[in-house]
Amino acid sequence: MTRSLKQQRVCSYFVQSAKEMILLEGVERVSVRKVAECTGYTFSTIYKYFRHLEALLREVKAVMIQALFTDMQNAIPAKLLELDDIKKAEPLLCGVLFRTAACFSILLFLPIAT
Repeated sequence: MTRSLKQQRVCSYFVQSAKEMILLEGVERVSVRKVAECTGYTFSTIYKYFRHLEALLREVKAVMIQALFTDMQNAIPAKLLELDDIKKAEPLLCGVLFRTAACFSILLFLPIAT
């Protein structure tokens, strides 16, 4: 089922709010009620978009991975032929993955699909 533009926008509010919460407080502090409170929607509205909290967190993970790939594509030369090019890319990857323990835990330990 294709979502309308409004539904996509509302869904993105939930995902962005959960992502910010993860970065500030850690994944274990995220709840549907907190996301609802931060976005100005009811928690029951979130359940219309995501069957459960883990589904929302999976969507956040997908967004974070997409952002990582975009950052890496913008920062790394198209062809990594030289060892120096690879060395230049390493700090970017490490910086993204280890910026906070929250990023690390959601990217590595939450499965993206059931």
